[in-house]
Amino acid sequence: MFYNLAFKNVLRSFKDYSIYFLTLTFGVCIFYVFNSMDSQQVMLDFTARQSTLIYFMMEMINIVSTFVSVVLAGLVLYANNFILRRRKREFGLYMTMGVQRRRIALMLLVESVVIGVLSLAAGLALGLLLSQMLSVVVSKIYHVAVINYHFVISVSSLCKTLQYFAVIFVIVAALNVVTVSKARLIHLLHADRRNEGAYITRHLWVSVLFFLASVALLSGAYAWILKIKLYELGWSLLIIIVMGCVGTLLFFLSLSGFLLKAAQMWRGFYFKHLNMFVLRQLTSKLGSTFGSMAMVCLMLFLTIGALGSAVGMNEAIDDNFNRSTPFDMTLRSEYDILKDLEALGGDDGLLQNTYQYPVLITGSRFDQLTTPYARLLPAHRSVDYAQTGASFYGVSIEDYNACMRLAGYEELELEAGKFAAYCTYKPMMDVFRAAERDGACIEVAGTTLAAGPLVQQSMRTESVTGIDGLLILPAEVAARLKPTAYTLVGDYRPGIEDGTDQVQVLWGRLVELHASDGQGRYDVFYETKEALYDSNIGTYGTIMFIGIYIGLVFLIASAAVLSIQQLSQSSDDQERYRLLRKIGTDEKMIASAQTRQIALYFLMPLGLAAVHSWVGLYVVTDTLSSFGNFNILSTVLYIAFFVLVIYGGYFLATCWGAKHIIRERAME
Repeated sequence: MFYNLAFKNVLRSFKDYSIYFLTLTFGVCIFYVFNSMDSQQVMLDFTARQSTLIYFMMEMINIVSTFVSVVLAGLVLYANNFILRRRKREFGLYMTMGVQRRRIALMLLVESVVIGVLSLAAGLALGLLLSQMLSVVVSKIYHVAVINYHFVISVSSLCKTLQYFAVIFVIVAALNVVTVSKARLIHLLHADRRNEGAYITRHLWVSVLFFLASVALLSGAYAWILKIKLYELGWSLLIIIVMGCVGTLLFFLSLSGFLLKAAQMWRGFYFKHLNMFVLRQLTSKLGSTFGSMAMVCLMLFLTIGALGSAVGMNEAIDDNFNRSTPFDMTLRSEYDILKDLEALGGDDGLLQNTYQYPVLITGSRFDQLTTPYARLLPAHRSVDYAQTGASFYGVSIEDYNACMRLAGYEELELEAGKFAAYCTYKPMMDVFRAAERDGACIEVAGTTLAAGPLVQQSMRTESVTGIDGLLILPAEVAARLKPTAYTLVGDYRPGIEDGTDQVQVLWGRLVELHASDGQGRYDVFYETKEALYDSNIGTYGTIMFIGIYIGLVFLIASAAVLSIQQLSQSSDDQERYRLLRKIGTDEKMIASAQTRQIALYFLMPLGLAAVHSWVGLYVVTDTLSSFGNFNILSTVLYIAFFVLVIYGGYFLATCWGAKHIIRERAME
């Protein structure tokens, strides 16, 4: 009979448990999916290098999972406290009927086990389904084939998920026992009359002052980060973060006294329907939760930023790879590579369609071009260019176009008396564009050349992480310059798909050639398309998955906190809604007021987070443009999808649960 009561309590209170159940289900699902990524290798055609990168990614995810488990544990405890608070009066009634505390604690333990088992089962079922789709995602990111698709269960991830959440449930059960054993009967019976303390500014001028201070701090933080971008950070970033956090906190604190006063001035709106009631309830709640509202807003900002950066980075890196790897491989050396290969007896049948070009010393200093446009550069880079006296390197337009023809790309037309520039460092790209617009000139080999077009198509296979500028010069000017190095580009012969190992052998032979002739160290470098792709995707793929992982967890945490707070508010407001019914307010108007109150509560932190994110994504977009182009619209749509499904799901569950709570008192 005792266990039947526990099971019936779970069924009867399922609407109270809905947020708790939803949070656990989402948490278990995401935890399992991201920790099961290593199991996808059995279905995918990974190379040895890619398998190593997957191993590195899983090590990073394991570290992040520890942090995620702490966040989820705190979230589960927060949700559990709401359920306990809702049921304290029930526990008090049990005690008045003579039920011992240990029996109540045991009943809570059984209920926790039932909910835990159900949420684990639902979360793992959903996680198993989504993890199968993960193979398709991983295969597209790493450009590998699915060789043997079948349903995969990651035993290690399953055990890890069960282990982590079992610990969380044990902690929850222990705290429930402690709470019941220490609770006083009088407090349990009158729990529904004990509300949270609230801080509401009594003077309008104080609220206005807080509001203006928040606007000033946030505007200053926005302006600062938009100026320095992500190219010059250090202590600046820390100060910007502090300004943003304090500004966000003051914003919600000011609303607790500012929102109601502002609405009262708009009398037509304030006295319409139940707006007066809704705004007073909302203001009262803000007075006790402005701190958590600010925290939720910042978590939503991190969520949108993490998801946007992760998705955008993947697209940018993919675009960058397509532009920066026109050939299968590149060899770079201070010596003539073709002559060295001839001395070695050839390249062992590795290469075809090869072309070698010299890299030239122009003698034209960076600061000759950058000084007039110093405002477009981070301060430290302008100083670097001036102090080091570094000069641009250059190539002939003929060599550039020869590489473009070999790679099958469009050739560049260069007007007489002009130079073009190849650059991937975003601030320097802005300098070249401004120089072309203004007709700025530099002197190369005694010839004055005006700035021409900026190109982003590389003429060799390279890891593009921020090239300051390579000048593409007229043939007659380039002929007067001395080479400082040589670059050999080429493709593999038919039948060779991945020649990285053979290129490495060839590199070793070139090094030995000059080591044996007494000329000293032979600086030769090689890069291959396959190695660069694995390196880029391995690094940024890891960042992408971790960004999505953390973003989803923060999104769940934010929505769950707001949901629990609004359900708690509905529990506190039962008597107020009962009074509304007594004065003749119909159920439709009450339901509408309740929905609007919850909607405003969910939208306020999301709205400010969206403003934060607009600035953040602008800065991230500017930074990622150095890596490659990407579609910001698709990034926004991805973010909107996750927010709609998870945040919107919690909103609907909250409305459903709150209406159930209010109807409880109506039926008494």
